[in-house]
Amino acid sequence: LPWGKCFGCTVEKDNLTALQVCLDGLVRDNTTSSALNLNDTVQALESCWNFSTRYFWYHTALESSDSIEVAGTFNWRVLLCLFGAWVVIYFCLFKGIKWAGKIVYFTALLPYVVLICLFFRAVTLSGAGDGLRFFFIPSADVAREKLTDPQVWLEAATQIFFSLGLALGALIALSSYSKPTSNALRDSFIVCIANALTSVFASIIIFSVVGFQHHITKTPLTQEGLIPGPGLAFIILTEALLYMPGAPFWAVILFIMLLMLGVDSQFATLEGFVTMLIDSKRVSRVPKEVLVGILCVSMFLGSIPFMLGNGVYLFQMFDQYAGTLPLLVLGFMEFIAVAWVFGVKRFFTEVASPVHIVLRVVWTSLWKWIGPIVLLIIFIG
Repeated sequence: LPWGKCFGCTVEKDNLTALQVCLDGLVRDNTTSSALNLNDTVQALESCWNFSTRYFWYHTALESSDSIEVAGTFNWRVLLCLFGAWVVIYFCLFKGIKWAGKIVYFTALLPYVVLICLFFRAVTLSGAGDGLRFFFIPSADVAREKLTDPQVWLEAATQIFFSLGLALGALIALSSYSKPTSNALRDSFIVCIANALTSVFASIIIFSVVGFQHHITKTPLTQEGLIPGPGLAFIILTEALLYMPGAPFWAVILFIMLLMLGVDSQFATLEGFVTMLIDSKRVSRVPKEVLVGILCVSMFLGSIPFMLGNGVYLFQMFDQYAGTLPLLVLGFMEFIAVAWVFGVKRFFTEVASPVHIVLRVVWTSLWKWIGPIVLLIIFIG
């Protein structure tokens, strides 16, 4: 795998000398002069040897700069990948909801097939039990520290909002295509339960792989060793693939799963935005193929600054400030709009009339009091 090499030489974690000999030979042959044109070759070599996957992710794949103030070089490879992704999203949406609904059967079900394959491989790895114990049985000190940390609750709430599509408009827009006789209550329970079980199932795979990684490298498994955000998939999991038999095969299905998850999430959210524009009658005369094309091109152009060397820092800034608190604010405003402005009684009468009286009492309490108060506490914390 390419992230298991330093400047074209295979990394052996217990044999730095072999890597140095390989690099010396390449330098003599003048085959890596441009790759080794660094201010401090020795420091770069040690960094790549110790963290080859992280080095590949930041220096080769992203070509990231040293800080957000340094724009760095323009990454054409990532730009082409971004363009390809938006082309895929356009063809998922330009035919309308019926066409998108058929595509969902593939993009939503394929990740489950991949997860099942990864599950049976991950839990049979050496050290997987250590990772699972770390996941399910944390130490009392760690549990106490995390449960009292407001940032943890903020990230948990954000994760639920993203995984369920809350406050993004996608659920409301897509549900508008449902038949009036559809059982919204049953569908809501199925989606919530499936989401929770999928999160736990994926976490079992991740921590099994993390346990295997620490077992191979003979390093202790600690909270500080876990990398949050995109690094979890693109650094920790990909580094563990280096030690797995048949690594290229598992790498291919891992990235296919990540691609399907990204495309599925993006076109579902974009479909909600398109539906809102069409229902508002403001762009009703614009053909949907043209409207979707304009939106895809606009969002592609808006993403170009992330292709610079400091794009990863811009992404982290957007993820931290534009993807967390604003969602909670939107969710809070939706609670107020439905429960207090539109009115819970009116909602049950016009939207959810078949709901049982007991559930009406429960949902009234959740919508009017418990939900807004919980979000407010998380937001203030």
